[in-house]
Amino acid sequence: MVEVGSDSLGGLPEEKAFYDAQEFVAFIASGLLRSSRWVFRGQPNAGWKLQPSLERFASELAQPRMVASIEGHHLHEFRRRARYYTEIVPEHGNLLEWLALMRHHGSPSRLLDFSKSPYVAAFFATAEAGRNDAVAIWAIDARALKRRSAQVLSRELCIDYVEIGKRCLADPTFPLTEPKTFSSLIGGLGPKALVARMGPIPRAVFAIEPHSMNERMLLQQGLFLFPTSLECSFHESLQSVLALPSEGAGADPSRTERVFYKLVLQPSAHPHVLRELHRMGLNYATLTPGLDGLGRSLATVSKIRATCIPPGLGPDWDFDTACE
Repeated sequence: MVEVGSDSLGGLPEEKAFYDAQEFVAFIASGLLRSSRWVFRGQPNAGWKLQPSLERFASELAQPRMVASIEGHHLHEFRRRARYYTEIVPEHGNLLEWLALMRHHGSPSRLLDFSKSPYVAAFFATAEAGRNDAVAIWAIDARALKRRSAQVLSRELCIDYVEIGKRCLADPTFPLTEPKTFSSLIGGLGPKALVARMGPIPRAVFAIEPHSMNERMLLQQGLFLFPTSLECSFHESLQSVLALPSEGAGADPSRTERVFYKLVLQPSAHPHVLRELHRMGLNYATLTPGLDGLGRSLATVSKIRATCIPPGLGPDWDFDTACE
């Protein structure tokens, strides 16, 4: 392992590079990241930023300033037409459940997929990786993120934001999933917003887990990170929140709260990590329901066999077809 960055200051992640699969697996199993407050996301290219699909979609259209209007339009049309495709839909005013349903069915969304499991994140990073691309597994302390975002809200002028911020600071378990609370956080959507707002929406980022979970989210131990404001990029919002000083920092400036990591896995370690995850039962067949998952899992096994087992040294009883 090579430490590329230093402590996470200024909202930047502490970056660690791994060239060895065993060392990587040992690190994500260590006490440092074992607390349930940590959440993870795997990306098949270490050069990519954390970027929700809605933000990426608007950039591809060369309309980055129209993110909010695109989301409002998609939500309006999806809510209007969804009942013709399914009888089970969220209540009209439950924006979180609607955005989660839209995300599940492929509509661009401000919701960014994360997992409570570093192993699930590592699987999706390595399974989708190009042969010569380093991958990234992002790790964020969701509890610290909520506390710092609550600090941002508590300094606002709008009483709705201040109240939510104070309640989060007083009670770290204060839920954000209640429809009015979530709608207040994002300022409603479109010209018929549920909650009137005063001034710009504060730049905060929270982790959230909808009450209604689809099968895929359950299998992948999924949840979302979402920005309250769409007036800047997700990366900018996250940076500004994580740049805030940690509680107690004034008493001991030498202590730094580590809340944000970027674990970079080099190409030579990909297949060996993928093999270990397969042995744990983590593959497309178990993480993605249906025959699509089964079909994709077969391709992953072939990838492991082709890259992990030197010619002439078989059989590997974990992957040998004679054992099936």
